[in-house]
Formats: sequence, structure tokens, C-alpha cells
Amino acid sequence: MSKKILVINSNPARESLGKALAVAYSDGAESNGAEVQVLHLMDLKFDPILWGGDKSTQELEPDLVKAQELIKWADHIVFVIPIWWQNMPAILKGFIDRVFLPDFAYKFTGPNKWDKYLTNKTAQFILTTGGPAWFYKYILRNPINKLLGRDVLKFCGFGKCKSIVIGGLVDASEESCKPWLEKIKMLGKKQA
Repeated sequence: MSKKILVINSNPARESLGKALAVAYSDGAESNGAEVQVLHLMDLKFDPILWGGDKSTQELEPDLVKAQELIKWADHIVFVIPIWWQNMPAILKGFIDRVFLPDFAYKFTGPNKWDKYLTNKTAQFILTTGGPAWFYKYILRNPINKLLGRDVLKFCGFGKCKSIVIGGLVDASEESCKPWLEKIKMLGKKQA
């Protein structure tokens, strides 16, 4: 049985290194037999604000219903995330707020008790930053891994969440990014 992988590109630019990395990962995984679906958040139509908080009855847009179906379907989810102000872009935060809802991702069953609905899944974060990778990983201590990995995904039942940080991209050229695209393609192939 082939592995089911969902790749989520959270860079809101139409053309970006993030989009190229998502495609490279997808190509690598598919070349090794995985079933792959890709979501480019900039292509989805949804209100990123959860207006009523986690008790909201806000109706999900069709693109978010489809996203929930893909999240349930996937064994492994890859998030491609540009680091802005040491955090994720607003479109990804809005996506998380709107998609990882009670009764879909988890359900509180009492004080400090909850059921986790997204079990038997793993995640990979491909993070891009203008600063040095070592600074993000060792000085800032990888905030995305804590916020998205520990505080969202593991809360909802995910197992292992790993990250790779691609740094020093402030003045990166298309040519200088080619080795990273190849490395991420190989990562996808290995994950399949």
C-alpha cells in the first residue's frame, strides 16, 4: 500500500521558492510510488478569520471542506512555510484556525482532557528564512516546530513532527536554490 502524502504550500505568492519546494517534494514522493495531493493556500477561497472562536458555527467554505478531507486521508503532511517575523504567514495561521476545529481535529471531554482525532499521522515542516538556518534552529529554538508541531498537530494526535530549515535566502538566486530543490525532491522520494 502506497503512502498518502499531503503537501501544503503556505507561501501566498503565486510564484515562490515555497511553491517550487512543494512541487519538488511532491515529484520526489510520486516518483517513489506515494499518492500525493498538493494544496497551495493562495489558491483556496476562504475567510482566514474564525469569527466566533473555537465555539464558532461559521460554515466551512468548500475549499476548507476539501482540505479537511485531505488531512483525514493523508498519512503524512508536509508544510512548506516561509518564516516571516520568526513565525508563519497569516494565511497559514488562518487556515489552521478554520480547519483544525473541535469535532474534526479534537474534542474536549472534561477539564484538561480531550480526544485526539488526527492520529497515525506524521508531519514534516520545510521552513525557509532569509536569516541563517542555525540562528532559527539554535538561537530561536525553532518556534514553528513548537507552535505548529507540539501545540497544534500533536495536540490533535499527530506523532513525529520534523523540520528542515533552509536559511540565508535574503539574496538567493534561482541558481543558488537548485541544490535545495534537489535535496527536497530526494526527501520526498525517501519519505515515500
